[in-house]
Amino acid sequence: MAASDDPRPDAQRRQGVLKKRFEGMGLSPEELPGGSALVVTLPLSPEPFQTPSGKRVIRSARFYTVGHDRVKFTSPRALAFLPMLRVLDCEKTAQIEARLREAWAVWIEAQTEAGQWLRELGLIPEVDDGLPLCRFSLGLEESGALAVALAPGRVILPSRGPLAGLSLDRHEDRVYRPRSVDTGIDLELDITAQLERLARAKRSEARRITLHDEPRNDRRRAPVLLVGPRLTASREFHQSLSLRHLEADAVRSISDGVEAFRRRTYDGVLVESHLDRADGVELIPALRGLPGVLELPIAVLDDRPRSNRREQAREAGATAYLAGAIHATHLAPAIQHMVSASPKRRFTRYDHALSVSWEGCGHPAVATSLSRGGLFVRMHNPLPDGPFSIHVPESPAGAFTMRAELEAVHRNVDPVSGPDGVGARFRSFASGDEARWITFLNHLHAGVAGPGGAPGA
Repeated sequence: MAASDDPRPDAQRRQGVLKKRFEGMGLSPEELPGGSALVVTLPLSPEPFQTPSGKRVIRSARFYTVGHDRVKFTSPRALAFLPMLRVLDCEKTAQIEARLREAWAVWIEAQTEAGQWLRELGLIPEVDDGLPLCRFSLGLEESGALAVALAPGRVILPSRGPLAGLSLDRHEDRVYRPRSVDTGIDLELDITAQLERLARAKRSEARRITLHDEPRNDRRRAPVLLVGPRLTASREFHQSLSLRHLEADAVRSISDGVEAFRRRTYDGVLVESHLDRADGVELIPALRGLPGVLELPIAVLDDRPRSNRREQAREAGATAYLAGAIHATHLAPAIQHMVSASPKRRFTRYDHALSVSWEGCGHPAVATSLSRGGLFVRMHNPLPDGPFSIHVPESPAGAFTMRAELEAVHRNVDPVSGPDGVGARFRSFASGDEARWITFLNHLHAGVAGPGGAPGA
């Protein structure tokens, strides 16, 4: 039967080809149920593997296939931390072993650097010969709450401690990039604070489940602003952000970045450290000085690590300093994490009342605590389906009615802490309405601040 006439699904046909290749190498691949993956035991040469605590002989390794060209090692357990390896071009077992040993060497080098990083901070890593990981204590009451340093500046958060019994939705939430610190105590405090933030978010998420009878399928796409010529040109990076539910707008200069914020509100910003005629760090005070902006997450991207620019970014208030080429697989998760994990309030809330209505409502509701990101709707019931009409009786451009989609974030039913209602953020606006909303809030900001004054939070 010709390959084109093979009735099996494509995945199974490709696995069949891979199985024959492994058999030709003298291996004995086993098919998993469904025929979509193979499990293979690979004999290894007697040359020992180098570990942080000495040399270790591994006589064989077990892997399973992923797709038609890659494998993931699972046994011995120490190999499970290696990334997936491409083997489609391997014709002999020695080539697969060479690729395994190369990946192992890279892993051990990263672990060695991670251990040195911890020691420079004054921490003593715990290394297990059978499991080459740089684990270290966070000083929590639960002794088993150990973090793992994957590399300098990259840490796996423990499942014990504040996150005990909680399941994180995303892999990138488990891998944390701490802020730049000078001592082990600072590192422990920073990681512990992140554990508390994630735990609070998970508990809050559990409470929010009851806000709607049925969950929405159209997840909000958080808007982010990219500033710089390299970021503007990197379409692959834009697509990677989109896959992570981030909607990217890109501009080339600081002035364009500031102007973009006059028309739209962004949940986070990534700016190149070196722009054509300016230093990207200058964008940080420019944006945080805009009316209604408080603690916006802003990351600075450098083409290579520079200690002086890292310090400049830190002094300017950058949320993160990132260095290296624009690799979407590494950079996109960092931006997603920065946008989702930042605990501080981003935008000023203005105590002003507006009428809110929606299709089929008997009586309009009242919106208060207005901000660039959302508002508080005083109502006894859960937030209904939109779109919503928000009526602004006066603004610099006169009266107008804004159309917007809202998403419930929290609900207040405790009369002690305030009126009944729903805290909601904006999901989307009708064309042109977001710019008019920002102009209206700027008008409120000027009124609250007064001549030469500063608004209240």
